[in-house]
Amino acid sequence: MFKVFVLLCTCWCLIKLSFEHCEESNINFVSVILTCVNGTQSFPNTTKTVLMLRCLDCNIPLLDEKTILKKFDGDAFNMSNSHVQVISAGAFKQFRRSMRRFLFQNNEVNYIAPKTFSNFTILEEINFRNCRIAQLEPDVFNGTTTTHLDLSQNLLTNISKTLDGLKVLMLNLSSNRIKNIPEDSFDKVTFNLGRFYTEFSVLDLSNNVIQRIYPNTFKTPERTNSIVMLTLSKNLITTIESKTFLKTPFLRILVLNQNLISQLATDSFKGLTNLVSLDLQRNHIQKIPTSLFADLQKLEFLDLSQNYLTAIDSTTFSGLINLKGLNMSHNNLKTFDDVQLFPLVGLISLDISDVRIHTINLKSILQHHWRLKILVLNDNFWTCKQLTKMYKQLSRQFNGFNFPAQHFDVSNLHGIACSKDELKSYDTLTFDDFYNIIAQESIDPNSFIDDDLPINKIMENVIKNIAIVKSMSIIIAIVLIVLFLQFIVRSILMCLKQYNIVNKTKFSFFYNQDQDTVKVLP
Repeated sequence: MFKVFVLLCTCWCLIKLSFEHCEESNINFVSVILTCVNGTQSFPNTTKTVLMLRCLDCNIPLLDEKTILKKFDGDAFNMSNSHVQVISAGAFKQFRRSMRRFLFQNNEVNYIAPKTFSNFTILEEINFRNCRIAQLEPDVFNGTTTTHLDLSQNLLTNISKTLDGLKVLMLNLSSNRIKNIPEDSFDKVTFNLGRFYTEFSVLDLSNNVIQRIYPNTFKTPERTNSIVMLTLSKNLITTIESKTFLKTPFLRILVLNQNLISQLATDSFKGLTNLVSLDLQRNHIQKIPTSLFADLQKLEFLDLSQNYLTAIDSTTFSGLINLKGLNMSHNNLKTFDDVQLFPLVGLISLDISDVRIHTINLKSILQHHWRLKILVLNDNFWTCKQLTKMYKQLSRQFNGFNFPAQHFDVSNLHGIACSKDELKSYDTLTFDDFYNIIAQESIDPNSFIDDDLPINKIMENVIKNIAIVKSMSIIIAIVLIVLFLQFIVRSILMCLKQYNIVNKTKFSFFYNQDQDTVKVLP
């Protein structure tokens, strides 16, 4: 039995040795790229300087001064998929200060010593994506300066004090389990690396379980330390409280889609004087408070699609003088008046698909919004005659329908569904209901004929236009004949004078250059 056990151990060791190996790719006589496969416990010793490390499916749970690679002098340290659990203090103290990347994706990290990365000056990326991190020590990133810190797809629930002392440009905390963000969570975070004031800083908190945003949680009142893009999508936020973003004046992009927002205060967005894009898609908004957008005079793109809006009025969009794109699709407006769009003088793109309307004053919209280039009208309750008329109007300004649907198995124009006649009621109708109704109708080509004008009136207009064209043609022909005769007479007189056919004692020919006419004198 003992012999069998020894034999099995020997075989296991041989198999292990055959799979565990590190390959050195020479860069020069003293430097190599080291690629290790299935390494365990620690890195192998090498006499050459390692400029790049790839550790594929390794198993090195502890990184400290003993297990770390001794002669590493590269700028990217890659320990992805290596079952790393603990990063001790001083693990990287021998690495050069000009390190650029630490990559630890897909590990099982449960401890990172404070100030582990504080010794490096030009870090571009620290990546702990999908490392099952449930908790981080206070000050773990104190003194750390990096362009991108990725802590996404972990198990974090609390970030209080964790980020104190961090200088970062892009901070990714998405796909964790963060429920509460204390007001001081980012007070000691600098969203600027001190190189350029125009750097684009990003804070991503999407796909967590955040229920409330405390006012001034994201306060960055100085241009030299400001969040430019804030993403809070896919959370459980129900209310945007009064003056939530008052001290975030340099925010330019705010993403709040796919939450449970149903309550908005009149001054929820007060202070966002530089905001360019606001995404409120897929929430539970039923009403837009008056003056909600009053401070957003630089806003260019607003997405209110997939909410529960039932009405808008002429003051809803007051203040949005620079808005270029508005998405109102998938709401329950039922009526849509061009007066509601009057404040939007610079509108270029408008999406009102699936808002349950069956009539619209398209002519007035196109007259008042001459910059409009994109208008999406799909999935509403149009009749085929209405749709034909709108298509003609849109074709005069641009090329027909924009982004049409693909409803080709019912009465449609270019894929946009329509009914032969108006329905008796549209009150409780959804587009799916409307679609099912018209699916039972036979397709009638005559339903697309625009008969707003009677046929005799049309013919009368045609005959009148023909008469006008005929009269103009006769006048032009007479003028051309008179000019031609004048040219012939002038040419004949010139020839007679040139060959002395006319007696000069009786006639004298000359040009009056001032009047440009021929005169005959006795």
